Amino acid sequence: MEESQDQPIPTTEPTPEPIPESTMDPTPESTTEPAPEAPEPTPEPTETPIIVPDISEVSYKVPHNPRMVRVIAGGVIAVVTIAGLGIALKALGNSQKAINVTPSESSTNKSENVETVVTESEKQTLVKNVLADIKSAIVSVDDSSIPDSEQEDIATSIQDVYDTNSPLYIPSSAKVAVPLEKSFGLQISASRALIRLMADQVKAKLSELGFVEYQDVKQDLSGNYGYINRENNIICGAFDASSNTVTFSCGHLSWTSPEKIALINSLAEAYKEKEGDYPIMISADPADIKDSPYQPYQKLTASVGNSAGLFYRSDKTADWVFFTATQALLSCDDYYAESGARHAFQGEKCLNRSGSVTEVSEKN
Repeated sequence: MEESQDQPIPTTEPTPEPIPESTMDPTPESTTEPAPEAPEPTPEPTETPIIVPDISEVSYKVPHNPRMVRVIAGGVIAVVTIAGLGIALKALGNSQKAINVTPSESSTNKSENVETVVTESEKQTLVKNVLADIKSAIVSVDDSSIPDSEQEDIATSIQDVYDTNSPLYIPSSAKVAVPLEKSFGLQISASRALIRLMADQVKAKLSELGFVEYQDVKQDLSGNYGYINRENNIICGAFDASSNTVTFSCGHLSWTSPEKIALINSLAEAYKEKEGDYPIMISADPADIKDSPYQPYQKLTASVGNSAGLFYRSDKTADWVFFTATQALLSCDDYYAESGARHAFQGEKCLNRSGSVTEVSEKN
């Protein structure tokens, strides 16, 4: 089937063939309406526009046959309509592309997905504010209710202290409790009766501030637990009311060292290998690892609970071995009973069988 609309429109006037008078249409030429001029489409900035010819620039003579006029006008209108439809479809496609943003692009603009970063200065301010509230609670304690029989001739004092090697905390990456790298605290001296009243006030104030008892580890020899606020990531030690002097400290949960925790975990495994279970806490620093005179052995003294824990290894790549925990000078025979310890702790002070202080040596 022939498609007449695909034929190019002539740009010069064709010479019309003579039409017999008997077949001439009596309708005057002036009554015919010219074909409407199509509006120029607005080109898309990001797509190649479809070029629609401007029919106003095409030179042709309207035939005298009105039916032919209607055919030509209808064809032009159809071309313009199809072109306009094509542009509209392309514009719709582009708008859909703009709407269908990938999740990764859209999520970067959502403020709720951005994790709040707390600066070091802000962490210290949070901790110090807690201690300021605790200090106010302590100062407000009324000691008038203390009976004379419990009065002691001790001046009450409250001092700010720093880096108290507490409170203890068990990070998710650690196998035992570790002391925070730093902390801020209060050192309080008063009569035991007044200390007990202060302890009640401290507990009430911590509860008011959103703290709960931290029962993962006991904080002192009296078996007291500390307190933790997981919303602000602050932990405080225990307030031990068993003596005249109390050191109460708090710190931020982020104040731990990954390097120290890695060493502590290896020491905890060595302790468990010998003792059958992990200790309550270990405090150790890679900087404290020493080379033994007996190369390539190494030794390390760490805090294990309230004792000095002695560890050694045969070289830098070997596993640590737990030797013993002590609070006093060991006898030389203790070292001599274990060849690895004798090598590693060569030159350390020890007590010989006569009770004199000497050094661990390779020869008895």
